[in-house]
Amino acid sequence: MSLRTAFIGQIQRALTTVTAAASLAGLSLVSGAPAYADAVVNCGSGDLQAAIDTAVENAAGTTPTLTVSGFCEGNFAITGDLNIQGAPGAVLDAGHAGAVVTITGAKVRLSNLIIRNGANEQHGGGINVDDRSSLTLTASRVTGNSATEGGGIYDEGFLTIKSSLITGNNATYGGGIYSNDGLVDVSNSHIARNQAGVSGGGIVSSSAGSGTLTLTSSVVSGNTSGAGGVGGGIYNTGGSPLTLNYTLVALNRAKGDGGGGGVYNSSGPVTLNSSPVVANIPNNCFNC
Repeated sequence: MSLRTAFIGQIQRALTTVTAAASLAGLSLVSGAPAYADAVVNCGSGDLQAAIDTAVENAAGTTPTLTVSGFCEGNFAITGDLNIQGAPGAVLDAGHAGAVVTITGAKVRLSNLIIRNGANEQHGGGINVDDRSSLTLTASRVTGNSATEGGGIYDEGFLTIKSSLITGNNATYGGGIYSNDGLVDVSNSHIARNQAGVSGGGIVSSSAGSGTLTLTSSVVSGNTSGAGGVGGGIYNTGGSPLTLNYTLVALNRAKGDGGGGGVYNSSGPVTLNSSPVVANIPNNCFNC
């Protein structure tokens, strides 16, 4: 008996037990359409966007999970709550034409994925998260993406990044990540070797009053902002609170005269808890 067959058998037995108990209590477990069954999508033979649409349309109040394998090329739009987890080596690739993943009005979890080669003229080459959405990104790599703002990720909602690598992305502003009044929480992750044509090689946090940026046990290194720009590692503007906990900001470079090779804080409170900002060019932390 395979592990999958045994697992399905356990679920069926558990469901039978719960159904029997509900029946004895005079309750019904049936309500409307049947719940969507989680699916496996092999991009070598399956259509990931069609699977996403089907999962969202048939969720019936639950959050479905898609397991993705192989090389998935395209622009993937998610408009309802969904979990997508990758089998080893799973890749989402836009082929340098549009954003890889666009999230609109949804709570989404992406894990164990390589998200690459997005090219968006506006926001979010790799991932674009709107102001009605939340994204939790876990154990993933976002790389080789480009946009005007947020080469790797553009966020207006709630963004949580765990144990992930944001690397080799580029944008005019926010090579790795651009947060536009979003709430961003990064932990155990590495923001590395991203480039901005102007400011915020690694991260831009821009706020109209409610945005925050927090990094914990993470590394921001090897990022670069362009001539005339500031904030090689992090550019914090608009009054956003910036908090670094046990985080290293090192070896970043701001090519512009304004400086802030590691962190450039135009306004807003900055809290550094056991977080060295060192070995950045031309200086480490402006207005920190």
